[in-house]
Amino acid sequence: SRGLGDVYKRQGEKEIIEKEYPFVISTLPNGAYLNGQLKTNFFDNLSFSKARAIRQCNYMPSFKAFITFKTQFWIELGKRQGKGLGVGTSDRSNRQIVYPSYGYDADAGVLQIYCWAQDAERMGALSDRERVNECLKGIQYLYPEVTIDDVFAGYDPETTTKTWFWDQHAGGGAFALFAPGQFKSLYPTLLTPEFDGCLNLALIHISEPTR
Repeated sequence: SRGLGDVYKRQGEKEIIEKEYPFVISTLPNGAYLNGQLKTNFFDNLSFSKARAIRQCNYMPSFKAFITFKTQFWIELGKRQGKGLGVGTSDRSNRQIVYPSYGYDADAGVLQIYCWAQDAERMGALSDRERVNECLKGIQYLYPEVTIDDVFAGYDPETTTKTWFWDQHAGGGAFALFAPGQFKSLYPTLLTPEFDGCLNLALIHISEPTR
């Protein structure tokens, strides 16, 4: 199908290249099908049920940060749990601290901060530096006996944190998480090929465990 090929039209200095493929497997997040182009719309040629399923399938906002420290203070304080502390959770905005499972012989270390849904949206509304500050406050809350500012290895602008719903390639969310009733109503349609089997969707929203 010509509609499934790669088509690049000359705009300024861009070269025209046309290709045709018998099958296409798309692994784009659902939000990425909104391309922002004035005269092309991916949804125009889809069946109504497929277009509706792509639009309605719920994606979850997510926030991550990698906070680097000069020393791995959590090892000494967590010896009662052994190596591989897993995840620490609090009711602070940063929510979860994911501990490293390797690299214990090094002096420095990294704690991963992870939250989603409304917590992620509120963290994402802050500046990049403010997000880091909130992460540090959340870690300090769990480790009151440590002066976190003294062991913090420093801030790397626009690299330390990642707000997935602001990412243009993620299309507004980090991962699919079906809302109530959506697995039953949307999943079979998302799984069904389009254009006589030529277009197939694949990614987290097609994986059954997301229910």
